[in-house]
Amino acid sequence: MIVPMKRLRIAGSKSVAGEVIDLLHESGTFHPANPSEDTVFEESGLETSGMLEEMALLLKTIEFLIKDVKSALLVLPDNDYCSLESKEFRDYGNFEMIQTIVDEILELSGEMGELQDELKEVEAYRSLFMEFLPLIEMVATSVDMELVGVSFTEEDGDPVAEVEETLEKVTGGACSIFRSAEDTDIALLVFPVSFQKEVAKEVLGERYSSVHLPERYEDKTFARTILRLKEKRAELTLRIKGLEEKLNQSSTLWRDWLRVALGKLERSLPPLRTKNYLASSERTFWISGFTPEDTSYSLKEELEKRLDVMVSVSEPFPHERNSTPVHLKNPFWATPFERLIHLYSLPLYGTIDPTLIVAITFPLFFGMILGDVGYAMVLAFAGYEIIRRWPSIPLARDFGGIMYMSALSAALFGLVYGEFFGKLWTRLGFYEPLFHRKEETATTLYMVLIVGVFHLALGLTLGAINCAKTGNRREMAEKLADLLFLLSIFAIGVVHFRGIDPGFWIVLPVIAVIVKLVAGDILITITELPKLFSNVLSYARLMALGLAAITLADLADDVFLATDILLLGIVGSVITHSASFLLGVVGPAIQAGRLHYVEFFSQFYIPQGIVYTPLK
Repeated sequence: MIVPMKRLRIAGSKSVAGEVIDLLHESGTFHPANPSEDTVFEESGLETSGMLEEMALLLKTIEFLIKDVKSALLVLPDNDYCSLESKEFRDYGNFEMIQTIVDEILELSGEMGELQDELKEVEAYRSLFMEFLPLIEMVATSVDMELVGVSFTEEDGDPVAEVEETLEKVTGGACSIFRSAEDTDIALLVFPVSFQKEVAKEVLGERYSSVHLPERYEDKTFARTILRLKEKRAELTLRIKGLEEKLNQSSTLWRDWLRVALGKLERSLPPLRTKNYLASSERTFWISGFTPEDTSYSLKEELEKRLDVMVSVSEPFPHERNSTPVHLKNPFWATPFERLIHLYSLPLYGTIDPTLIVAITFPLFFGMILGDVGYAMVLAFAGYEIIRRWPSIPLARDFGGIMYMSALSAALFGLVYGEFFGKLWTRLGFYEPLFHRKEETATTLYMVLIVGVFHLALGLTLGAINCAKTGNRREMAEKLADLLFLLSIFAIGVVHFRGIDPGFWIVLPVIAVIVKLVAGDILITITELPKLFSNVLSYARLMALGLAAITLADLADDVFLATDILLLGIVGSVITHSASFLLGVVGPAIQAGRLHYVEFFSQFYIPQGIVYTPLK
């Protein structure tokens, strides 16, 4: 549910502006808004320029500085840096000084990163020819011999004999070929320099390619380039070591200091952000924003009681939907699913929050696919462990809660399907399954398509309600026409399947098409009505993934029974069940999310809601 908001406007003497800001911070419920977005502000006679521009520039400077300081602290190594008491200065508010220190650290880190990447490249080429170094050093000192590295592809088979035969023919036997014992795709050809062109044309040609070394290290010959890589490795290692020492020195000098400076910068942001929303004249200030309806009047009374200010509480104007913040409030069991809404986008204020629906349908789809009591127990345990290990992390709590609800649904469907780690259900002597989804595939398909029809119908109904709330009557008519078309086609299909004459039901889809044409246009009707069928068919993935999961689970049981060696059977079964579990968890999570984000939300969801961020 989207919490109803009230617009709060506060005006008074400039002398109490600071106290008002403090009280708003203390309340923890006031979401400030830019005065220029408030229609009433235009009639106040106050100015937003000057102070606001200065605060905005200061805010931007501090926000970028905080980002840079955090980056610098991440790259500084841990060491025994000196304490603050040993510093001769503590100028934590000197932005220019902080930026200079941070720039030096990040420059050192960036240079070291580039050198490390270059060293990896050098190491990669050097490792290819490591075992040939004595040969390469010998050839490099000779002015008469040339050396070329050749790479072969898997399609070449074993081409060494062919290359060697051609090379001997071209050079008259004055050659050698050396193949790596570790990398069978690399070989070295050694031959007189005078045959260089012939070797490139007749031996290598278009079939085989020579190993291309990085151009920046190229020397006169291939062999000397390899030796250059060896020298470069030593040079890069030495330079990286020097940079590491400089970063250690910077850590000793500045790490503790930067930590304190970061804390002071972060603490300075909330008051600055608040002042950035202040408008004023020579004697008066103005601030406007939003607060939840249930706290609005108590905050108004508190402000007027403690300070000499005027406070106005009113409903947000209809045209202020885009700037009114959205605060979601749902039952405890549905709250974790707000995370899925935030991952998509908050709904626009004044429209519908689908969290409660998603909290029911997401686990429903998940359980329809997984549908195994044993896997549900493993999933619930994983959710419990996530919450137990990271209880203070909201993301962990939310995903743990989602896993709990999904596990409950999977267990309930598992009781219906009669599945406990696959076929173990019946082998352990439990009751006969109420529904064999692996055998009754046609019924399973009908079931998921019916679920798809009603899920889309619910989305279209919500879409019509949203259009009514936002005053878009034409689009509301289109949504209702889509709803009528979908349900009437479904009803015709049902009665036809049962051998009953559809009768007047035939007229309903025609009426829906006519309404759609009148409310929209012919192109929209041609594209959107057939799209409803493809959306319904998308729900067939609930059956397909479920069958894949149970087939893999059954395979695990078959692996266990197929061997007389107990240990081997257990290991094989555990590995196969693990793969089945991963498929049965990751697949449903992705597909259940997709069916909501793509098929369901597209029918009604109006995104771009503003996150409710009260001053605290």
